[in-house]
Amino acid sequence: MFAVIGYSILDSVNEPNAAFIVPTLKPFGDRAGAANSAQSLIARVFAEGQQIRTATIIPFNLPPIIGLSTTGGFEYELEGLEGTGPGGNE
Repeated sequence: MFAVIGYSILDSVNEPNAAFIVPTLKPFGDRAGAANSAQSLIARVFAEGQQIRTATIIPFNLPPIIGLSTTGGFEYELEGLEGTGPGGNE
């Protein structure tokens, strides 16, 4: 687990009553089943956080590609240098 105590990721400011915590999940092979997925964990943490009325707990997943937002995208071009088509058999 990685934690930054006293930092608000929402406001990007130092606050004594804030924290930013990044847990490390077990490898995919050790988390079989939908109940052990990252999305399931996020839902459970959100539900538990709602029980603490004096806190704001917002769990979220990291973006698929670090540096992009969770909703952002990117474009790329793949160049076939050997003259093959997209199927690879042409």
